[in-house]
Amino acid sequence: MQYLNLDAGESIFFTRELETIRAAAYDVIFDEPKLFNILPKSMEGDPLATDITHRQFTRVGVAKMGGGDYATDFPPVDVYGTEFTVKVKPVQASYGYNKDEIARAAKVGRNLEAMRATAARRAIEMKLDEIARNGEPTAGLVGLYNAVGISEYTVPATPGVGGRTTWEDKTADEILKDLYGIENYAITSTNGIEVPDTLALPMDEYLLIKQKKIATDSEGKTILNYFLENSTGIKNVIWLQGLETAAPSSATYDGTNMAIAWKNSADKLVFDLPMPFTQEDLLQDGLKYTVPCRAKTAGVTIFYPKSVVKACGI
Repeated sequence: MQYLNLDAGESIFFTRELETIRAAAYDVIFDEPKLFNILPKSMEGDPLATDITHRQFTRVGVAKMGGGDYATDFPPVDVYGTEFTVKVKPVQASYGYNKDEIARAAKVGRNLEAMRATAARRAIEMKLDEIARNGEPTAGLVGLYNAVGISEYTVPATPGVGGRTTWEDKTADEILKDLYGIENYAITSTNGIEVPDTLALPMDEYLLIKQKKIATDSEGKTILNYFLENSTGIKNVIWLQGLETAAPSSATYDGTNMAIAWKNSADKLVFDLPMPFTQEDLLQDGLKYTVPCRAKTAGVTIFYPKSVVKACGI
C-alpha cells in the first residue's frame, strides 16, 4: 500500500470531506445502554506502551497505650506496596472509498457518506463494550463480569422443598430482600468502607422489578421505586447486555442470570483506554483508499475488588 495520490482538486476536496466525516463520526451517540459508556475511563497510559502498571499500598501496625516517659517499646508501623500490571491490546477496523466515488462526489459537490466512518467507530466501540463486560481471554484482558477477587453474595432460594433462587419464582418481598442483600454484602464485608452506587441487572429482571408492585405497600410502589428510595448507596439501577448468561453453571443456584453492583468511581475501577477511537492517514491500494481506524485498551482494572459484588442465579 501507499499513501493517497489524487489530483490536486480531488485531494483538497477529499481532505475537507474527511474532516467532515470525522466530525460526524465523533458526534454519533448510540442509544443502547453500554457498559463501555458507563464505566470511568482512564487514558493515563501511553498509547505506545505495551503495559500499564498501578501500585497498591497497605499500612500495617497498630498503636498502643504508652508506658510512660521512659518507654522504649514503641510499636512499629510500615507501608508496603504491590504492583499490578495489565497488557495493552489494539482493536482495529477500517472503511474506504474507491477513486471513482471520490471523483464523482467532487464533481457534484456532494458530501461523502459518513455512514462508513460511523460503522467503523461503532464496530470498535462494540468490541470495547464486549471487552468491558467479559474481557478478552485470548489477549489476557479482564472484564467486569469475570473479574477475579470480587465479592459474591449468595442468593437464597425460596423457602420450602425445591426452592429456587431465580426472581421469577419469588415474591416482591423476597426480591427486595435480595436487592438489599447484594448491597449490604458489599458494605458489611468491608466494615462499611465500600458502598456501591450502581446495580446492573439482566433486562428481564430489570423489567420485572420496574413493573412488579409490593403488595404490602399502601402507595403501590414497584420493587424498583421502593428499593431506590430506601437503599443505602445504590441510586442507579440499570440493565446491561450479557448478564443473562454471565453466571457460570453451579449447583448452588438456579439459572445463569447475574446481578452486579459497584461504586462507579475512578477511585475504585476504570476501563483503561490509552488510545480512544482514532482514524489514521488514508492509504491507497490500486484505486481503493482505506482509512484505518483503531483504539487500544487494557480492559477493566479494579483497584479495590471488594468494591464490586456479584449475585448469581437471580
